[in-house]
Amino acid sequence: MGEFCVMIRGRMKVSRSWMGLLLCVLLVFTASHVKSAGTPGRAETFTGVLVRVADGDSFMVQDGGKLREVRLYGIDAPEWNQNYGREARNHVLLYLNQRVECRVVGGTDAYGREVSIVYSRGRCLNEELVSLGLAWVWPRNCRKEICSRWKELQKKAFRNKLGLWKEAHPEPPWRYRQRQRRAAQATEKPPSRSSAPFTGNVSSLVFHGRDCVHASCFHCTERFESASEALKKGFRPCGICRP
Repeated sequence: MGEFCVMIRGRMKVSRSWMGLLLCVLLVFTASHVKSAGTPGRAETFTGVLVRVADGDSFMVQDGGKLREVRLYGIDAPEWNQNYGREARNHVLLYLNQRVECRVVGGTDAYGREVSIVYSRGRCLNEELVSLGLAWVWPRNCRKEICSRWKELQKKAFRNKLGLWKEAHPEPPWRYRQRQRRAAQATEKPPSRSSAPFTGNVSSLVFHGRDCVHASCFHCTERFESASEALKKGFRPCGICRP
């Protein structure tokens, strides 16, 4: 008899063919929604043992047979050559060989690190570093709801003069890196140093040994004849190759 119409609640007419199409679309959407809702929780959270610490906001986690590099979400710890840089790293070292849960909330950064909120022994490591005055809340990167709490903890640390807030005018690490980057880029690089045993990443201010897996990265354009030379120029040692 061809396409015919049915009355819905006496007001709206919808053809059976259109009703069938709408039903199919609804079923496909529901199935895909259920699938996507379940997947991220499994894919974006992992647990492992913290086995190596690079600095106050990045470290390595052994997840079964896989070694994963983690960057703490939303915070920025002082760089190695800044005041309280070593104190921040030493605090993370307290969790060495401890089991941690990493919730990957920021994907991976430019260096392949999984940007995560990290928990261990009932504590949030990101939050703990801020509350002790060993890291800043990073305004550009900390956008999630939890950041409001971290900002209040930072204000409290400031009022109580904890950690880096003991200084009158502490320099945020992102500004320190920008200043060091400009200085490194302004330096002429003689070609004879192309075979130097250490390379420096002018973006992250990390230096590597020649055989490090990160030694030939895109930003590794600085060259050093010794580790002490790299340290004097404001670079910090790689936490992977430990030059």
